[in-house]
Amino acid sequence: MKKVMASLTLFSLGLLVAPVSVKAADEPSSGTTQVGITFDTADTTNVDPVDPDHPEAGAADPQPPKPNVTNSSQGLSLIYVSPQMNFQDNSQAGVGHGKINLYREQSYFAKVSSKDSTATPTAKSAASPFNWDSKFIVEVADGRGANSNWNLKLSGEKLSSEGTDNKSVIDNAMIDWPKPDVKTSAKPNGIDVDHGGFQERNLQLDETTSLSILTLKNGEGAGITTAQFNPDGIKLKIPVSTAKPGTYGTTLHWTLSNEA
Repeated sequence: MKKVMASLTLFSLGLLVAPVSVKAADEPSSGTTQVGITFDTADTTNVDPVDPDHPEAGAADPQPPKPNVTNSSQGLSLIYVSPQMNFQDNSQAGVGHGKINLYREQSYFAKVSSKDSTATPTAKSAASPFNWDSKFIVEVADGRGANSNWNLKLSGEKLSSEGTDNKSVIDNAMIDWPKPDVKTSAKPNGIDVDHGGFQERNLQLDETTSLSILTLKNGEGAGITTAQFNPDGIKLKIPVSTAKPGTYGTTLHWTLSNEA
């Protein structure tokens, strides 16, 4: 009996120390691919105006009359500015007419035109229903990509009467500019410019004052930007007893800079 028991014990110990075979899991094969691209600044020399309501849709069809702008090939360029604007009061005297106020400063309201005296009228079409005479429009193309900044400034010469005989100049005239509705090709539903991008502005017509009208930073103005100013909020203010009967005019100068 003792021999049998010893044999059983050894057998049992053998079961405890017997090696177990485990199959190793298959490891996946792997590799890598390097991807690269160099982005160049977009040429903004010949960018056509876009529908101000749909800057993401590409060039407007039909195009408005050619604006008075100088394009830049350096990736930042004005592509449209409303070329003509006249002022009038509520006296029903006609477009571009206003009566002299006898008592106080007088405000006159803007009437925008998409064509100057030499432009060829452009027909409307169903493809582009936007009325270019309904708002004062400024459009900017910025092909420098994300994180770019730009600043739009405005200056104006003094109002002076037309002709060389008995020429008259109005001092201290101002133009009020309202906050615009701003859309971009990246955000066609509009962007908020209440955060310092625009404040109500009063432009002194004195040949020396330059005002920042619109500033977009951190790539907000990348791509195409359209700014629509409501003519009802653009007001010419004439101090009392400074105007003589006659037709007056001036030139507004828009300057676009990457210094924001």
